[in-house]
Amino acid sequence: MRTSVYLPALLAALVVLAVPVLVPAAALTAAAVIAVALIAAIAAALVPRVLGVGAPLVTTAVLALAAGGALVAVTLAPDTAPLQWWPLAPAASVLVLFVLQLLRGAEATQKVDSLARGIAAVLCLTSAAGWVVVARGAVLADSRAWIIVTGLVAWVLAGLLGWGLGRAAGGAPVASQGRAARAVGAALLAVAAAGAPAAVATQVLTQLLG
Repeated sequence: MRTSVYLPALLAALVVLAVPVLVPAAALTAAAVIAVALIAAIAAALVPRVLGVGAPLVTTAVLALAAGGALVAVTLAPDTAPLQWWPLAPAASVLVLFVLQLLRGAEATQKVDSLARGIAAVLCLTSAAGWVVVARGAVLADSRAWIIVTGLVAWVLAGLLGWGLGRAAGGAPVASQGRAARAVGAALLAVAAAGAPAAVATQVLTQLLG
C-alpha cells in the first residue's frame, strides 16, 4: 500500500511542477489555480476513504469549500504578501468541522477521532493553495529555474507524505477499487500538503534574491 501511494504522489507532484515549465507566463497563475482546484476536488471526494472521516458527504463539502477559500485567498492577495489571508480558510473550516461533529449523534470518542482526521485533511487541502503562490512567484521573478529547485524539494516531500499516508491508510483489507481510491486520495493529499512548504520556500527565496 505504501508503494502504491508513494509512486502516484511523485507522479502527481511532477505534473504540478511541469506547469511553470510548460505554461506561458501570462497564463501561469490561472493554470495553477485550475490544476490545484482539480487536485483538491478529487482529494476532497476521496478523503473519507483515505482517513476514515465520519459524515463523509458533509466532510467532503467542507473540505472542498476550504480548498476553494484558500485558493481565492492566495489569488486575490497582494503580490507582496500572497499568504496573508490564507489562514482564514483553514481556521474557518476547522470551526465548521467542530460544530458539525458536535451535532453528530456518534459517541464522544468517535467525534474526537473524526474531528482530528478532518482537521488533518483541512490542513492538507488548504495547503494546496501554496502551489498558486509558487506560480505567482515564478511570474514575478520572470525566472523559473529557482522555482523548479523549490518545487523539487516539495516533490520529495510529497513522496514522503504519500509514503506516510499510505501506511496510515493501509489498515483493514478492502476491495481492489477501495485500495485504488485510497492510493489516489492519499497521493493527492500528499501533493496538496506539499504546497504550503513550497510557498514558504518561494517567499524566502523572493526575499533573499529580491
